Amino acid sequence: MKILNVRFKNINTLKGDWEIHFDRSPLKESGLFAITGPNGSGKTTIFDAVSLGIYGETARLKNSPEQIMSKQTSRCFSMVTFSVNGNVYRSTWSLRSAQGKTLPPEMKLFEMNGKERLLEDKISRVRYRIAALTGLDFKRFSRSIMLVQGEFSAFLNALDNERAEMLDKIVGKDICSEVSNAASENAETAFKKLQALEEEIQDFPLMHRSEVENLKETVQQLEEDFNEADRLILTLNESENRRKRNDQLQNKYQENQIALEEAQNRKRQMESDFQRLKKAMAAAPFQEEMDRLDSRKSEASRHLDVLEEFGREIANLESRHNGLKEKAEMHTLELDQAQKVWSQRRRLVEKTLEIDGKIVVATDSVGKLMEQQAAVEEEQAKTFQEQQAIHQEIAENETRQKDTVRWLEEHPEYKELVERIPVIKDALEQLQSIRRKISASPGQQKSVSKAERKASATLTKTVRKIEKLRNKTEKVKARKAEQNKTLTVLLDNVSLKELENIYGEQKDRLKNYQSMLEIVKTYAKREAGNGEVLEKALIKAEQEHAEALKMLELEKKTLSAIEHTARFEPCRRQLKEREPCPLCGSLDHPYVIAGPLFGKETAEAIQAQENRVKKIQNRLKTLSNHISGLKEKHDPLVEMGKKWNHLCQATGADWAVGDRHSVKTSIRALKKDVQTLGARLKKIRKYHKKTGKIDLAIQKHSAKLTEKQTVSDKLQTDLNAHRNGLSSLEQESQTLRQTESEVLRNLQPYLEMIKEKVPDPGTENELNRQLEAKRVDFLDHIKTRNDLKKQAIALKTKSEALPQQLDRLKMEADDLEGRIKTRQGALTALKNQRQTTFGTGDPIQEKQETEKKILTEKKAVEAIRQEIQQVEHALTEKLGLKQIAEKKYRDLQKACEDLEQNLSIRAVASGFTSLADAQNSRLRLEERQTLEHQQEAIDSEIADYAANLDAIQKDFDEYGIKEAAIEFPEDIRLQIQEAGRRKDELSEALTAALDHLEHEKVMEKEHALKLREIEEQKKIFDRLHDEKQFFESAGEADIKKRTQELVLERLLEKSNRQLEALSGRYRLRRFKENGLGLEIEDILHQGARRSIQTLSGGETFLVSLAMALGLSDIAGNGRKIESLFVDEGFGYLDDETLYKVVSTLKNLKKNGKMVGVISHVKRLEDEISTKIRINKDPGGVSRLEVVA
Repeated sequence: MKILNVRFKNINTLKGDWEIHFDRSPLKESGLFAITGPNGSGKTTIFDAVSLGIYGETARLKNSPEQIMSKQTSRCFSMVTFSVNGNVYRSTWSLRSAQGKTLPPEMKLFEMNGKERLLEDKISRVRYRIAALTGLDFKRFSRSIMLVQGEFSAFLNALDNERAEMLDKIVGKDICSEVSNAASENAETAFKKLQALEEEIQDFPLMHRSEVENLKETVQQLEEDFNEADRLILTLNESENRRKRNDQLQNKYQENQIALEEAQNRKRQMESDFQRLKKAMAAAPFQEEMDRLDSRKSEASRHLDVLEEFGREIANLESRHNGLKEKAEMHTLELDQAQKVWSQRRRLVEKTLEIDGKIVVATDSVGKLMEQQAAVEEEQAKTFQEQQAIHQEIAENETRQKDTVRWLEEHPEYKELVERIPVIKDALEQLQSIRRKISASPGQQKSVSKAERKASATLTKTVRKIEKLRNKTEKVKARKAEQNKTLTVLLDNVSLKELENIYGEQKDRLKNYQSMLEIVKTYAKREAGNGEVLEKALIKAEQEHAEALKMLELEKKTLSAIEHTARFEPCRRQLKEREPCPLCGSLDHPYVIAGPLFGKETAEAIQAQENRVKKIQNRLKTLSNHISGLKEKHDPLVEMGKKWNHLCQATGADWAVGDRHSVKTSIRALKKDVQTLGARLKKIRKYHKKTGKIDLAIQKHSAKLTEKQTVSDKLQTDLNAHRNGLSSLEQESQTLRQTESEVLRNLQPYLEMIKEKVPDPGTENELNRQLEAKRVDFLDHIKTRNDLKKQAIALKTKSEALPQQLDRLKMEADDLEGRIKTRQGALTALKNQRQTTFGTGDPIQEKQETEKKILTEKKAVEAIRQEIQQVEHALTEKLGLKQIAEKKYRDLQKACEDLEQNLSIRAVASGFTSLADAQNSRLRLEERQTLEHQQEAIDSEIADYAANLDAIQKDFDEYGIKEAAIEFPEDIRLQIQEAGRRKDELSEALTAALDHLEHEKVMEKEHALKLREIEEQKKIFDRLHDEKQFFESAGEADIKKRTQELVLERLLEKSNRQLEALSGRYRLRRFKENGLGLEIEDILHQGARRSIQTLSGGETFLVSLAMALGLSDIAGNGRKIESLFVDEGFGYLDDETLYKVVSTLKNLKKNGKMVGVISHVKRLEDEISTKIRINKDPGGVSRLEVVA
C-alpha cells in the first residue's frame, strides 16, 4: 500500500484547504522527508488527515468533532488517493455542522483506474472494502504505517510482568491469533520438507570407496611419472645451456673488441679539448684575480649608473615640491569660503527640523486612531455574520436531530445486537476454531499415515544396508592380511626407520659430491680466466685510493684556513680609511680598497674550496666501489678452496682442488645405490600406506554399522509412534464434530434474533466484521443524537448575547470618528508652517553636505602639508647618497687600474702573450670539471676493455671448445621436444584424474551437507510438531502465554534486522527461555549481555525505532507497505547517531518505501533537505508548505 496524495480542509489547527502530493516532486524523488514545526503546530495532524480519509477515525483525537474540526468552521473533509498492487483508489471522509448541530460523517470509496467509479458509500462498507483490498484494518494500518516508537520505549523499560498486557496493546490480539493458528501449518510444511530431503539423499551419486582408492593411486603414479619427465627436461636444458654459453663467449669477445676501438677513437677525437684543458690549468693560479678584476669593472659601471639615476630623482623631487605649494594655497581659499556660507544658514535649518518632529508625532497619532476605527468596524461585521451563521446552525441542528431519531426508530434490532454481540462473538470464535481443527484432521491423518508407510519402508532398507556393511567389513579384513605378508618380505628383517637413515646418508653424500662438481667447474673458469689480471688491477686501485686520501687531507686544511679567516669578515667591513683597526690598531687597511682577501667574496671562496673537496670525495667513492668489485671477483677463489676442503672432510675424500675425474666417478657409483634403495623404500611406503587405509576403512565400516543399527532402532520406535498417533487422530475427529453441533444449537437463536444466518465454514470472520460494523453504526447514531442536543443548547445561549455586543461596538465607532477629525486639523496647521519656513527642501541633507565639504577641504590641506615635508626630507637624503656614490666610484676606478697592471706582468711571466690571452684561455668550472671527468673516464674505459679481452680469451680457450665437443650431441633439441611432448601428455592425464578426484570430494561434501541439513530439519520438525501439539492440548492461559512469547520472538527477529542497520552494535535477546524478559547483547564487547535499563536515551530511541519498524513488517500482513511515518524521540540522539538513523531511513527507499519523519528537532531539519514545514499563525491556526 502506498499513499499517493492527501487533500484535506479544516482539520484541527490546519484551517483552510490543503493538499500534499507524495507522488510528485520534490517528495517523490527524495524518498525521505521531514514534517517539522513548533510543538502544537499540527505536525501529527497530517497523519490524522490520512487516517480519517481512509478509515474515518483516528487513534489520537478519539473521533471527537470538537477536536477534529478547526474552530469557527462548519465543514471539514479528508480525501486520500492510494495504490494497492498497481490499482489506484480514492477514499473520502467529510463532516459538517449546521446551526450548531454536527451531522453524521460521510465516507465514499472510488476506483480511479482510467475513470472514476464509485465502489462504496456507507461508512461500514467503505471500511470493510478497504480492509479487504489492503489486508489492513484500522489497527493494522496504525501499527504498520504510523510508527510511534514511544510505545516501545515504555515497553522496553517496563517490568517483565507488565510486558504481557503492553505487548497485546502494541501488537494487537489479531496478530497474536495468527501466530497461534500458524503452528499447525508450519509443522506440516516442515514435515513435507523433511520427507523431500530424505528421498533426495537416497539417490545421491557417490563412488565406491575402493574406486576412490584406485583413483588416488593412479594420481600418485601420474605425479611420479610427471616429475621424472620434468627432471629429464631439466638435464637436457642444462646441456643446451652449456652450448649457448660457448656462443655467448664468442659474442662477448667481439663486443669488447669493438668497444675498445671505439673508446680509442673517441680519445683521439677529443685531443683538442684536452689541450684546451691543459692551457686552462696553466691559467688557473691567477684565475681568481682575473675574476675579481672583471667583478670590479662591473661594479664601477653599476656605480656610474647609480650616479646618473640620483641626478634624475633629485630634479623630479624639486619639481614636485613647487607644485605642492601651489595646490595647498588653492584648497585654503575654498575652505574659508565654505565656512562663511554655513554660518549664515545654520539657524534656519535647526528651526525647520523642530517643525518636522512635531509633524511626525501628529501623523502617528492620527494613524493609530484610524487603525482602532478599522478594527471596531471589522468586529461589527464579524459579529453580524456570526449572528446569521448561528441562526442557520440552529435550523440545521433541528433537522439532523429528526433524521437521527427516525433512523434509530427504523433499526430497533441494532439495539439487541449491541447487547448480545459479546456472546455471539465468543460463539463464532469457538465455532471457527472447531471447524479449523476438523478441516485439518483429514490432512493430519493422511500425513501420519504417509509417515507410517515411509518409516516402514525406510526400516526395511536400513536392515538390508546393515547386512551389506557386514559383508564389506569381512572382505577388507582379508585384504589386510595379504598386505602384511608382502610387507614382511620387502623389509627382510630390517626396520623401515633403519632403511630411511641409510637412504638419507647416501643422498647427503651424493649432494656433497654434486656441490664439489660445481666447484670444479667454477674454479676452472675463475682461475684460468682472470686471476692474475684481478691481482694487478686491485693493487693499482688501492695505490690510487691512498693518493686521493692524501690530496683530500690537504684540501680540507685549506678549507679550514679560509673558514678561519672568514670569521673576521664582519670586523673587516667596519674598517674605515685613516682610522685604527679595533683588533690590531693598524691604520693601513689594504683589503678595504683592494677587495676580498681571497680574490673573491668570502662565501664564494668557501664554496669553491668545498667543491674541490667534494670532487676528491667523489673520486674516492668511485675508487672504493672499484676496489670492492675487484675483491668480489678475487675473494671467491680463496673461498672455494675452503669450501672444497670442508666437503672432502664431510665425504671422507682426499682429492686436490679441481679433480673432476674422481668426483664424476664417485657420483655415478653412488647414484646407482641411491636409486636402488629409493625404489625399495617407495614400495615399502606404498604398502604401509595401503595397510593404513585398510585399517581406516575397517574403522569406518564398524562405525557405520553402529550408526545404522542406531538408526534402525529409532525407526522402529517412530513406526510404533505413528501407528498410535493415527488411532488418536480418528478419535479426536469424532469428538470435534459432536462439539460443533452443540455450538451451532446454542448460536442459532441469537442469529435469528438479529436476522442473520449461520455462517458457512471459513466465513465466520466475515460475519464478525459485519456485526461489528452494525454495532459501531448504531453507537455512532446514539452519540450523534446526544451531541446534537448539547449543541442546540449552546447555540441558543450564544444567539441571545450577540445584540448587546453590536450596540457596544457602534458607540465605540462614533467616538473614534470625532477624535480623528480633531487630530487631522492640528496636523494641517503644522504642515502649512513648515512650507512657509523652508519650503519642500531637506534641512538634514543640506546640513550634512555642508559639514562634509568643510571637513574634506581641511583634510586636503593637511595632507598636502605632510606630503611637502616628505618631499623635502627625500630631497636631502638623495643629495647625501649622491656624494657617497661619487667617492665610491673614484675608489673603484683606482683599484681596477692597479689590479690590471699586476695581472699583466704575471700573465706574461707564465708564458701567455698578454693578459687578454690568459683571459681567453679560461674555462668555466663546470666545463673544466666535465673535461677532466671525460679524460679519466676514457682512460679507465680503455683499461677495462683490454682486461676483459684477456679474461674472455682465457675462458674461451679452457671452457668453450672442450665442453662443446664433449657434452652436446647433435640431436639434443629433438630429445628436449620428445620429453616436452611426454610431459604434456602426463600433465593432461594428471589434470583429468585430479579433476575427477576433486569432483568426488565435492560430492562427498555435498552429501555430508545434505545429511546435516536433514538433521537440522528433523530438529525443526520436532520443535514445530511439539508446538502444534502444545496448542492442541494446553489450557487457555498456557496458550496465551506461549502465543505472547512467539509474537515477541517474531518481533525481535524483525527488529534485530533493523537494529543491525541502525547501530551495528546491539541485538535484542530474551532474558530467559520462558517469559517476556529482555536484555541487550553488545557485539563490540564479545557479545556481553546486560539490562535494557543500561541503555542511554539515544540508544533507547534506536532500539525503540527498530522495534517499531519490525512491527510495521509484521502488521503489514505480508503486504508491501510503501509509506511510513515515524514520530517522536529524535531529540535524544547525538550527531553521529542521528546521521546513522537518517541514512537507514533513506535506505528504505531502495525497498520502495517513502518515509516521513515527524519532529521539531532543528538538527533533523539540517540532515533532511526535503520538508513539509508547519508554521504557526496568530489565532491558534497553522499553515503548511513543502520545501526542498
